[in-house]
Amino acid sequence: MAWIQEKTKEEVETLRDKLLQSGKIKSAGKVEKYIHHRDRKTHEPIYHYQCECK
Repeated sequence: MAWIQEKTKEEVETLRDKLLQSGKIKSAGKVEKYIHHRDRKTHEPIYHYQCECK
């Protein structure tokens, strides 16, 4: 099992599709948003996107 993690949902979807077409991964889950870190000044969450692959 592996994870694709990128800054935008589109980047995750593009990479996931390329890996599926090339046969490097067999299946992939849905793209989910997660908190990558918090801004030091405002403490607002900074979100990134991820997808589980097998």
